[in-house]
Amino acid sequence: MKVALAQIAPVLGDIEANIRLHVQSINLAMENLADLVVFPELSLTGYACSFQAGISKAELASALEKFQQLSNEGKIAIAIGMPSRTSAGWRISMTLLQPGKKASTYSKNHLHDDEKTFFIEGDKQIIFDLAGYKFAPAICYESLLFAHAKRAVELGAQFYLCSVAKPQEDMERAFNHYSKIAVLFSVPVLMVNSVAQCDSFQSCGMSAVWDKNGDLLDKIPQNKPGILTFDTKTNAANLIEF
Repeated sequence: MKVALAQIAPVLGDIEANIRLHVQSINLAMENLADLVVFPELSLTGYACSFQAGISKAELASALEKFQQLSNEGKIAIAIGMPSRTSAGWRISMTLLQPGKKASTYSKNHLHDDEKTFFIEGDKQIIFDLAGYKFAPAICYESLLFAHAKRAVELGAQFYLCSVAKPQEDMERAFNHYSKIAVLFSVPVLMVNSVAQCDSFQSCGMSAVWDKNGDLLDKIPQNKPGILTFDTKTNAANLIEF
C-alpha cells in the first residue's frame, strides 16, 4: 500500500477553498498511485477552535459527499481532518472515506487545555483497516502521549498515523517523540502537518515518516506545501512538491 501525506495550507473558516485544496492533493496522490491520502488536523476548516460554532452539519455533510464521490471514482481512501458534531458537542475528528464503503470517524481522545472550551473528547481509540493494513489514527496533542501509542499497538496497529497542526517551536520535541515511539513499539510513524495560519500560531509543515527502527525516512520542507508518499511494503518514502 502507498500512503500519501498531504501538507496543505487550509484557509481559516473557508470550507469551499479548502475543498479545492483537498481535491488538488487527492488528484496528485492518485497520479502517484497512492491508495490512501491523509490530511492535517482540521484540514477542512483550518485549525481555529472558535470557528466551529459557525459551521453546520449540513455543510460538513455536503463536503463529505464530494469526497466520497472522488474516493469511489478514484479508488482511493481519503482521511480528512474535520470537526464532527454529536449530541454532546463538537469533536476534533479524522474521517476516513473508502471506495464504496461507509465512512469511519475517529475523534481526538485527549484534548489540549485550550481546546476544551470548544470541543469534547472522543471516548475510544480505533483502528482503520485498509486492505489488511491496520492504521491507528492520532490527532496532534495526543500523539505525544506514550499511553496513546501503547493502546494503539494493543489494538493491533501496524502503523501510527498522526494528523497535526504544530508550530516550528514544537517540532524538535515531536520529532524526538515519534522516533522513540517507532522504536519502542516497532511501528512506522507517519505524521502530516499543515502550513497555515492557525488560532494563535503558524503551523510549519515538516510532515515526515519514521520507520520501525526510528530512522527518519524523509520529510517535506518547512513551510512548503507538498506530498510525501510512503510504501508500506518497501519502506520507501518519496517527496512530491506542488
